[in-house]
Amino acid sequence: MRSSLTLTLVLISGLVPALGDEPKSTKDPRPQAPEDYRIFEQDRAGAYFIARPLMEQYDALRKRVAGVRAEIDGARIDSAKARVEVETLQAELNKLLETIDHVKLYIPGATVHKRTETIHVPIQPDDLLLVDCENVEVRGWDGPDVQCVLEKTVLDDDGGKVADDFAGIELVVRKGSGKEFFGFYLNVRDQPQFKKNEEMQNELRRFLFSDFLEREFPYVTVKGLVHQEGNRQIDVTVRSERGDGFSASQWRRHATLTLLVPRCQRVGIRGGLGRLKVHDLNAGLSVLGQGNRDYHALYEVAKISGSLESDTIPIHRIDGVKGDVSVTAMAYTENKSSGYGPDGVTARADDPKETVYRNIEGNLRARFCRANLTIGDVGGRVDVENDFGDTVWQSDRELAQQVDHRVVSQSGSVMVRLGAKASGALKVEMFTECGSLRRGNDVEKALNAWFEAANFQTADGDTVRRSWTSWSRRPGPKGARETRDREEPFERFRRVADAMYGRPRSPGVDVISRAGTVTVALPELNRAIVK
Repeated sequence: MRSSLTLTLVLISGLVPALGDEPKSTKDPRPQAPEDYRIFEQDRAGAYFIARPLMEQYDALRKRVAGVRAEIDGARIDSAKARVEVETLQAELNKLLETIDHVKLYIPGATVHKRTETIHVPIQPDDLLLVDCENVEVRGWDGPDVQCVLEKTVLDDDGGKVADDFAGIELVVRKGSGKEFFGFYLNVRDQPQFKKNEEMQNELRRFLFSDFLEREFPYVTVKGLVHQEGNRQIDVTVRSERGDGFSASQWRRHATLTLLVPRCQRVGIRGGLGRLKVHDLNAGLSVLGQGNRDYHALYEVAKISGSLESDTIPIHRIDGVKGDVSVTAMAYTENKSSGYGPDGVTARADDPKETVYRNIEGNLRARFCRANLTIGDVGGRVDVENDFGDTVWQSDRELAQQVDHRVVSQSGSVMVRLGAKASGALKVEMFTECGSLRRGNDVEKALNAWFEAANFQTADGDTVRRSWTSWSRRPGPKGARETRDREEPFERFRRVADAMYGRPRSPGVDVISRAGTVTVALPELNRAIVK
């Protein structure tokens, strides 16, 4: 649909005759958005524009959303009022986005050509599958083999010479082996000198493809997308009549690989940073983020029957995993830019996208430099470090009772939305060094609990002495004094260090933001408005 629109607009612009006696116009021959239009969203070949008043309305609504979120996160609004505000904003946002979707105008900066190629690959239920691709979708199906569908895309500047580019994009399917792809790990893992090398042991622990080391397996990749394989860049410029827009260099060749995969042991993906979508997969999944990053892309995993492991890719949506989940995204991968102004130069990184993990039946282990993270129901242990991002932990489901849960941040906010029955018999404690602890006036009554406050200094379990403020959630009405171990306050001194550094602890829930805000709230608010 979008491709045909691009071709039509370009052809029309080329049919306008020039007047013989007039000087040649310097106006861009490509179509332009009306003068009073602004960019709403963009892709690699062009942009969607909407009228300025509509854009201003959208920006104003986003500011209102941010304001309500700040009120909620700061526990400065009661739950009933917040619920009304959220429902009102959600309705307004849905209506506005529906209007925008009907009236937005696509302005191309390049002509888009597409072709499709399909190959079938035999696979058995106990086989592994390895995929190298930046832009990949994996879907489970009941077919007898793996169906590989490669959509080839070529961006053109109206020259029309695209045959060589299409021929240069090649879908490669063959047998591979662990020795071929991961021989280094296979060679060093059992050598005595490396068993004593801490750096090498850390590398082996991070390695995601141990199941592949001693196996042969089907291997799928796409060739022809890098400069060494013949890909070249094209200038994509999009403007309104007023001059608003953007100009960027894009690769001419692009490819999207869609795999329909029957039941197998495990799927390994190296790439995915252009786009990753996996759903209804009857297998385990390992993802190592590699290749060129699309900063507008979403990374999603839903409904898989095995475990999920990922590294160097900030998976944004996880929903429905039967096994354990491990996500490591410590290398911050959002777009970084420099700005120049009267006060000097500023280098900054874009804010992270919304990230939501829920309906995980096993354990959740997550390590982020900075994520805007919401954690939903998790059947096993919750072990999350989100160093400089904001975290919401929301669940009415009873947490696993025989494990030590923790959410730790250096300076991000942590919102604890655990229902009255969620903690079960577990102790729940919140800690901060130089940040703040907050809760609304209605929280204790709604949770049938009260919070015991303490301030202490300790070096137990640490290399330096630190000062902590803590809240401990106690069952029953405020002031209730259940029988407690007299050693408990002293155990807390050691526990906070163990929780901060991820060491084993007795079963319980520990929430730490060293310099940020930990807020206790109720688990009933709809946060979809801010996603």
